[in-house]
Amino acid sequence: MDGGDETEERRQRATELMEMAKIAIEEGGFSHTNMTLLIQDIMNQVVIQNKQPL
Repeated sequence: MDGGDETEERRQRATELMEMAKIAIEEGGFSHTNMTLLIQDIMNQVVIQNKQPL
């Protein structure tokens, strides 16, 4: 009734995904790096727009 092997496989996969997510959001991880680049790009666009005459 507990699901046996399938339940254990799901738990193991969930643990693997959790570890991958932790690595991605750590400083230097893919998500952290991409978010940092996005913020820098937005800030650069604001600076460029503020320098253009209206």
